[in-house]
Amino acid sequence: MVAVIGGTNIDIQGFPAHALSLHDSNPGRVRSASGGVARNIAENLARLEVPVALLSAFGDDGFAQDLLAELRDLGVDSTPSLILPGRATSVYLCLMDEKGGLLAAVSDMESVEQIDPAWIDRQAESLARAQLCVVDANLSEESIGHLVRSFPDLPFVLDTVSAAKAVRARAHLGGFLAAKPNLREAEVLTGCVIRSDEDLEGAAARLHEAGTRLVFISLGERGLYFSDGQRRGRAVAPPGPTANTNGAGDAATAGIALGLLRGASLEGMARLAAAAASLAAGVPEVVNRSLSPTLLDAAAAEVAVELR
Repeated sequence: MVAVIGGTNIDIQGFPAHALSLHDSNPGRVRSASGGVARNIAENLARLEVPVALLSAFGDDGFAQDLLAELRDLGVDSTPSLILPGRATSVYLCLMDEKGGLLAAVSDMESVEQIDPAWIDRQAESLARAQLCVVDANLSEESIGHLVRSFPDLPFVLDTVSAAKAVRARAHLGGFLAAKPNLREAEVLTGCVIRSDEDLEGAAARLHEAGTRLVFISLGERGLYFSDGQRRGRAVAPPGPTANTNGAGDAATAGIALGLLRGASLEGMARLAAAAASLAAGVPEVVNRSLSPTLLDAAAAEVAVELR
């Protein structure tokens, strides 16, 4: 079983029909859906037939009821999660460009910020059953540190969520087996400015020096950089349609977690992560509802790996 701990929210996404005109009303489409980095990772894993428990926080409103019902239907165990009377469920509001890329977002994650060390301690039984725990940086720095210190034998995978939130994990990188930032988040974690392949390798080296054994850095259209300190390279999925990049990073983290469960090689994990991200980016939803082990393995076989 994989435990996933972090944010759950309602996603509200705006897709302009044409190039965005600032300070004006733009014709386009607005969609709302279930979201949150931890929730999205949990759904990806469930669709990949991995038993998964979600440890998150919900308000007591209609959004929460819908989210919890959907998780039950997916087979995700959300019973360990925190229900907050009198609070609203978290909301993620984002604006995409006409090509499906993220322009900007506002994240109201007040509910998940109620996850504190005392609550984490009460989840010891759930965490003890896990083979692996995926953590998103919606948690506070205090909670991230407490989690990795309290369960030193549990392998942890870090999803840094955003550049603004990646800083919360910076002091605790030694507690993570694997980390999956994008370029901006890697800069925050390491203090490096990444402008070249040499800079990228220097940032990965700093993450290894901090104690993270497996490093995966999303390069957007350039694929996924990977390193274990000895072997390094880049995994690139074949070009395909891009409908919405908003859930691609979450899918990549789920691919890494699946690879770890399977005992895959470093390159094998990178293939699964790059393939999962590509499959997610190809659909309008934040999670590809067609995702399955068969589909992912077929896509991973098409990923090109370049070792350095």
